[in-house]
Amino acid sequence: MKTFACARKLCAWAMCALLLFGVCLATDEPTPAYYRDAEVTTGVVTAGMTVNVRSGPSTNYGVVTRVSPGDTVRVLDMSNEEWYKISFNGNIGYVLASLLETETYTDQIEVIQEDPLEVQLSDMVLPDVLERRESFTMRGTITSNVPLTYVEVDIDDLRTMETVATAVRNFEREENMLAFNFAELDNDLPFSRLPAGEKKLTIFAASSMDSLTVLEHEFYIAGQTGSTSSMTSDCILAASSGRATYATDNNYNTAWFAESDSDTLTISLPDGRTGALLALEWQTAPTAFNIVLRDEANHTTQTINETNDQGMISYSYELTDQTRTVVIATPDTQAGLAEVTVLEKGNVSPVTQMWKPLPDKVDIMLFAAHEDDELLYYGGTIPYYAAQGKTVAVVYMSDGGRARYSEALDAMWTAGVEYHPIFLGFSESTSRNYETVVSEWGLDVCEEKVVGLLRRYKPDVVVAPDIDGEGGDNLRKLTSYVVRRAVMLAADETSYEESISTYGLWDPLKTYVHLYEGNALVMDAYDEPLEALGNMTATQRATVAFGKYGSQSRNASMNRQGETYNNKAFGLIRTVIGDDRLKNDLFENVGG
Repeated sequence: MKTFACARKLCAWAMCALLLFGVCLATDEPTPAYYRDAEVTTGVVTAGMTVNVRSGPSTNYGVVTRVSPGDTVRVLDMSNEEWYKISFNGNIGYVLASLLETETYTDQIEVIQEDPLEVQLSDMVLPDVLERRESFTMRGTITSNVPLTYVEVDIDDLRTMETVATAVRNFEREENMLAFNFAELDNDLPFSRLPAGEKKLTIFAASSMDSLTVLEHEFYIAGQTGSTSSMTSDCILAASSGRATYATDNNYNTAWFAESDSDTLTISLPDGRTGALLALEWQTAPTAFNIVLRDEANHTTQTINETNDQGMISYSYELTDQTRTVVIATPDTQAGLAEVTVLEKGNVSPVTQMWKPLPDKVDIMLFAAHEDDELLYYGGTIPYYAAQGKTVAVVYMSDGGRARYSEALDAMWTAGVEYHPIFLGFSESTSRNYETVVSEWGLDVCEEKVVGLLRRYKPDVVVAPDIDGEGGDNLRKLTSYVVRRAVMLAADETSYEESISTYGLWDPLKTYVHLYEGNALVMDAYDEPLEALGNMTATQRATVAFGKYGSQSRNASMNRQGETYNNKAFGLIRTVIGDDRLKNDLFENVGG
């Protein structure tokens, strides 16, 4: 061993001498390495069984490989006292520190003299929206300026925060691997076996000196998804009345109800773990509620009082590192708390819904008779304008039930909407008689609510359903009629005076009706990839969002309804700023 080390030092000295004397060797081979002393840490697996090596420092991450009792691994990072980063047989991951017996010693390691790694991707074919169990082959080539030592593709589930697939190719530096075709990873990337939901594909590459994150690309697998990863099951819930377990049973038909304004639901976080986010889903919109955050000594660190004048049912709150208990109370004994979710610090899913209340001024307000109409018949409108940073307000007229409300929230969050939708809660009538539907809703009541919304939120652009109800649906007909009247009455000082005193008058700048033939335009821009949507089109994102309506998947589809009732076609039925000329933007002339 000592002789071999001396020989390596002589080789390194010889290379330095060549450089000093200006000798230049023309070669296509990788630049030779030299060696230096360095501290190396290894670990021996002491567990009595096979140990999982995970892609991140917790059990929430997927398994990269496994090590057996007695295996020796290279320890790369010990900064996390609970999970060590290790290398084993070309795989890099994390294992529980308590399962390793480590040793640090001095050894000689290679030091490579080469340029920093630079790579390029070409001819890439990546997934966007895949059906459940659909096969897909990732294609494209990565080329580099120096030899690659590995290429890795990870697929992460953005809901569970786990790595659900990994494909790795390791190369010896002497192979001089300067180009790699990703199609070679086809057998290692089981797209057809991925669970439904939001995914992220990440490409990594490394040379002897550098490692790079080359690309991150989000895509979607159609189908019903489960809940996001949380630590709720490890929390302790206690209620002064009612059943606390109803708030964590993943069932919107059950809920914790306060019997008086002094009743509370207390959530205690598990020892040794830090909460990051508290999410609340109410069964019906509460009139008011309050939240108290307390520390280890049971001292109040924050009090939150909500007066829910917008009818929100979904809320989220950031927790501090000091939060150990959360106490929730409400004077509204009719509004049950259907679901409580506590997310752990460092493990908050990027698809977690964190709704904002609507501001006093919005850019566009879209009216839908039923939950899902806003996508089926308006197509890519919502993701297209949300991606441009427009304030998008979505109003649902009829009450499709609590489960449909949740589906609507899932769909709108996926579509890119940040502001909580409005649920007006009119009856989901099935009558085939239009006059009966008008009677059930109450024309004046319905009209007054819509006029009040227009005055309160002051949209520049309003979008209403087809006059004929997208094939004759009476609720859509009534919604279209009410909205078309309301945009005129909102500026009338003699109509519904109560909302005038609160919000003032408002005259929307433009009103579009789906499929209206006057001043018509077709939004072909919905089929153009947008960087803000991860190079997906607005139509694709709307299709993914519609997939959240699991209860409707058998009855409707974006392709069937969207093509039968062209969901890119609108007509400008009213304007106070002039007709469209370019006919390629619902906001043409607005602000111009």
